[in-house]
Amino acid sequence: MPLSAEAVSSLLGLLYEASTSPEQWPSFFTALSECAQAKASYFVLVDPSDRCSLTVNPGFDPSWQHSYREFFHRHDILLQRFVAAQKAHGDWVGTSQSVISDQEYRNSSIYNEYLRPQGLFHHCAAVLGGLDGGIEGGFGMMRAPRERPFEEDTVGLLAMLAPHLKRALNTQHALNLERSRIEELQMSADSLGVGLIGLDTCRRVTRMTAPALAILEARNGLALDGGFLRAAVPAEQIRLSELVAGALATGSGRGIESPVRCSTAAAPQAGGGPVWTAPSGGAMLITRRPPSRPLRLVV
Repeated sequence: MPLSAEAVSSLLGLLYEASTSPEQWPSFFTALSECAQAKASYFVLVDPSDRCSLTVNPGFDPSWQHSYREFFHRHDILLQRFVAAQKAHGDWVGTSQSVISDQEYRNSSIYNEYLRPQGLFHHCAAVLGGLDGGIEGGFGMMRAPRERPFEEDTVGLLAMLAPHLKRALNTQHALNLERSRIEELQMSADSLGVGLIGLDTCRRVTRMTAPALAILEARNGLALDGGFLRAAVPAEQIRLSELVAGALATGSGRGIESPVRCSTAAAPQAGGGPVWTAPSGGAMLITRRPPSRPLRLVV
């Protein structure tokens, strides 16, 4: 029986949550299994170096997942047939019976050594093309041998979900690359001994390098107060607030709304009138207790 609009909406919600929070994938696959009355749901991805990842809904034995990633995916005749169908026809959605006969399937090593011991037989899967990073794979569901094969309604459900899953996986891939870059930058900044502090649009500190944390924890001229930067000298705090406000305004495209007057003394050809520009931050010194020298700060 076709799913209700509410059930489909719930599935899509879980799917897109998982694209940004990978720990939510098991929840999506559990819900998918329940909708299709399947014993298990999964996705399997293989990168260009033949490294395999397998994600299955909770309750699936982790040791079997490991053995599939390390060995069985290279001998999975079902995966090979589904991928061949995708390359021949474009994105492919179908049951195991659409790509292999039950007899040939029962004689295969993937069935006898991997699926049969787990009480699994029937498959319904979607193979996805166009995944970022040269990745191949797809997602599907499994039922026990004693249960009926998957019906047209289930094939239609996977066909509807396939483009959304492709988008979700590409989003996750992009986010993983960005997280890796951020980690590399963090390590580089820490190794240089530079104190870097990130603020959000509310001026609250969101991240910092180890040297910056050491400076703030010393509370010598500059400290963290309720999540915000605070200079010990009131006049310096005013200046710091102005610089931060200007940088945030410019960074969010609103700098022109609060321009700053700049001197033209060093550029006589600019004329004698004032020049106004968007506030983009600046530099200042933070006074510290003797014998510490002033802290140089750039916003």
